[in-house]
Amino acid sequence: MWKKIHLTGLLPDFIWRSPSLPPDLQHGSENTKKIASSIIDSMPDRQITHDDVITKGDKVLLRWTMTGTPKKEVLGIPPGDKPVTLTGFDLFRISGGRIVEMWQQFGAGKWP
Repeated sequence: MWKKIHLTGLLPDFIWRSPSLPPDLQHGSENTKKIASSIIDSMPDRQITHDDVITKGDKVLLRWTMTGTPKKEVLGIPPGDKPVTLTGFDLFRISGGRIVEMWQQFGAGKWP
């Protein structure tokens, strides 16, 4: 059963497919770590909830909610004093127990 996705499980040639990321940052585990560090630094109080996890073959789909207060601009969200909520989906492809690529889509707001 799928429990948790770790950045250490990424292959060096990992691809993060997201329309929110510049193309030059979508390739490689090191760029992924830079993006994750930027999000952590910008939103230190963030809380991420995995609302649904679905697995089929070599794919894992996560529906998630992230809330936090942006202290610096992050993912196009300006800094502020009020918490924001992002919801999204990540579709991972796994090979040999490691994450090969991810497709991601997210937006501001809560699901009804």
